Amino acid sequence: MNDNIEVTETSVAPAPESATMDVEEAARFIGISVSWLYRHWRQVPHIKLGRRVRFTRDGLQAWFKQQERVNAEAAR
Repeated sequence: MNDNIEVTETSVAPAPESATMDVEEAARFIGISVSWLYRHWRQVPHIKLGRRVRFTRDGLQAWFKQQERVNAEAAR
């Protein structure tokens, strides 16, 4: 009896960071206070899921860069 065993190599992708962040995580990510973000969340790109507000890393980074440009132009 000839037992052949075939070994197959598979790769598992690392677990991605959470796709979305809650208000506390988003505030920490962009370095602002939680209370500021609660007051101004409508001005920041967000996803509304029922009563919950979620933010994406890409959306926050793009918004933050846009704020830098707006502030730089206002200083001129």
